[in-house]
Amino acid sequence: MKILQYIHNVGLLIVLICSFMILVLLQDSIHYNILFSIGVFMVVAGRFIGSKTDFSLSKNKELDIVVRRLYRQRVIAACILCMSVVLLFLPNGFYFGYYIRRSLWFIPFLIFTIIEIYTTFRLSSIDKKGEKHINYK
Repeated sequence: MKILQYIHNVGLLIVLICSFMILVLLQDSIHYNILFSIGVFMVVAGRFIGSKTDFSLSKNKELDIVVRRLYRQRVIAACILCMSVVLLFLPNGFYFGYYIRRSLWFIPFLIFTIIEIYTTFRLSSIDKKGEKHINYK
């Protein structure tokens, strides 16, 4: 379990560094795109495989409904992050009747970031209150 948490955190760090390199320094290189996609794979692996709470929340009645909602939002955010990788590798052109530029990958990434920050601060505030939200066994 701990190894997958480290993989998740390293993946988030790789995603942050590569998005900084692509956006701020404007170094549009395939190497950063590949590193970004590897980081996203690490985040998704850590989120889906490493945490039993993401998928077993509907069956676990001990958890608060707010906490279950927050963990479901984190699962949705991971799917949105995967969509940003797909948009990162698309060339400019028309898809499904819309013109899509390569810089469109940033919008799902921004949505992922907002959801991730919200759920992280919300879960930490629930944890500080002393409420039981995760059942570790």
